[in-house]
Amino acid sequence: MKYVYVLLICLNCCVVHGQHNNDVYDLEFRQCLNEDGRWNITPFMAGNGGSACSVDSTEFVQGKYPLIFRSIEMFPASRSYYRFSARLSQQLFIPGNYQQLEFTLNSKCLNVNRGWLKVVALNEKEECLYQDSVQIHKKDEWNRCVLKLPAQGACLFRIEIYAVGEDDWLKASLFSVDRIQILGDGKNIDWSESLPVFP
Repeated sequence: MKYVYVLLICLNCCVVHGQHNNDVYDLEFRQCLNEDGRWNITPFMAGNGGSACSVDSTEFVQGKYPLIFRSIEMFPASRSYYRFSARLSQQLFIPGNYQQLEFTLNSKCLNVNRGWLKVVALNEKEECLYQDSVQIHKKDEWNRCVLKLPAQGACLFRIEIYAVGEDDWLKASLFSVDRIQILGDGKNIDWSESLPVFP
């Protein structure tokens, strides 16, 4: 019985390790709130506005809780809010030799004036080769926006996600992100080869 217990622990560790290997860049936003998380989240500043970021435990999307950005009240129970904005970004290395990459963001928003997904492709010297952006659907339901970008000669990719609220301090804004899927030439990427990590 003791050996069976040890075997179950080992199997569990293997499964958890495998899950982390498949999401080395936290494309499902599971580790965003950790200090050593891959995503850079712009902090709230009263003069510039911003948002409060947390895990939304009221909704379960594709087997996990999404990440949500909420408006911050100027004073408790005032129902007046600082200007809403949310920004996430990270730079990642994508293994393989692809002609084109496809980035798909699953998100939803409420009282958001504009939002977009932007990707910049860089070479080994971190020089910009390609960049493009696509608007995020401003709907209070889960939607996917897709961005296709050439990948020839690029090895680093900077992903930036923005959302800005309406110019109405009486309206609270929400912006939720579930995951980003990245395909290389229409196929899943083998992230186990993604060894180089650049700051």
